[in-house]
Amino acid sequence: MSVRLAQTLLDRNISVCGIMRANNGIPHDLEGEGKCLKKGQSPYQRKGDIMVQVWKDKRLVRMINTIHEATIVNTGRKGGKTNMEIKKPYVVVQYNKFMKDIDRTDQYLGYYSVLKKIIKRSKKVVLYLLNCALFNEFFVYRTLNTNKKLKYKNFLHEVGRSRISEDQNRSESSSDDLQLPEKQTTPRGPKQDLPGRLFSDFRIHKLEKIVGGGEGKKKCPVRQCKVCAAHKKRSETRYICKFYVVPLHKGSCFEKYHSVTNY
Repeated sequence: MSVRLAQTLLDRNISVCGIMRANNGIPHDLEGEGKCLKKGQSPYQRKGDIMVQVWKDKRLVRMINTIHEATIVNTGRKGGKTNMEIKKPYVVVQYNKFMKDIDRTDQYLGYYSVLKKIIKRSKKVVLYLLNCALFNEFFVYRTLNTNKKLKYKNFLHEVGRSRISEDQNRSESSSDDLQLPEKQTTPRGPKQDLPGRLFSDFRIHKLEKIVGGGEGKKKCPVRQCKVCAAHKKRSETRYICKFYVVPLHKGSCFEKYHSVTNY
């Protein structure tokens, strides 16, 4: 929010009430006066119908609005230490009243955000919308199931498990058709572990020999075992897990990879 934006919206008959930043056009004398305020004081300045008001609380709050007057009202609550009535500018009370749910939504999204450090803004927008969709789904679920007390974190876990289960069911239904033709080179597996390796049916994981693609011109091509590599141990194997295309030794390495989180 800024004075310029408020004036532009006011010219289009749109009233505003919001928080300003210190570098968004606050009058210099008002900003300087705000730094010397005591807690509870709230000076303001007007430019036509636009009012900029600062209020000293735990920190300096800067408000701009074209709706409310610069009055101080009782909130109906008392301070825990002083036992005195808590007073706030009317514009702050109204802002908190109508922005409560939005701030709470931002709070939930901030706890378990799916956003990552991505340069492309388009990807950030998609991830943010995905984050909002998950929270909206949680809100609808909690509204329709008032008898179930499910936390947002647990809800996200359930959604993740459900998605993994669906992908595994589709993969399992077509696993019988995933047979490599004879004399075809075994493809390279993923560099990172797939999330479903610990949740899927153990019967779909089968070891088979690596076909072609060996180092040099070996008759029996080999690859570095995934479990041994995690322990910085150079040990090659002739077998891969057919379902995930991960090189593994027979026996303990194969069992650890599909049953232990930190193998």
